[in-house]
Amino acid sequence: MGESFNNLILEARGKTTLPLLEDIRCILMRRLQVRSEVMRAYLGPICPNIQQVLEKRKENESNCIDIWAGSLRYQINWFNGQQFVVDLADSTCLCRKWDLTGMSYGHAISVLYDKHKRPEYYVAHWYNKETYLASYKPMIYPINGSEM
Repeated sequence: MGESFNNLILEARGKTTLPLLEDIRCILMRRLQVRSEVMRAYLGPICPNIQQVLEKRKENESNCIDIWAGSLRYQINWFNGQQFVVDLADSTCLCRKWDLTGMSYGHAISVLYDKHKRPEYYVAHWYNKETYLASYKPMIYPINGSEM
């Protein structure tokens, strides 16, 4: 993150303290504006990068055979002989990938498709479009120039 930030303020780094801080404030104001406008225009329920990751995970869905075990639990038989337990009520899979990343993997996606549900609605809340927009909601207020 430090290198990314340094690259962002590359032109401002040679300035004295007050002009440096003013440039950083303006850069951040523009960044907040651009990011929130792009996300408002996006139509999906989750962030675009997360959607791409989820699409790749959907490819593994065809390698699964799911067996209902009562309630919202399923046994998943993976093509290579492995078995996993998916619990939709707790949003967990014993492969632990859903727990660790907040996104379902092929095992759970197979179950969701069988139940005619969209995997996009079973990702962790921090990947939602609304959560992303809320993080860009705080405003950096404009100020008058130094001559004022």
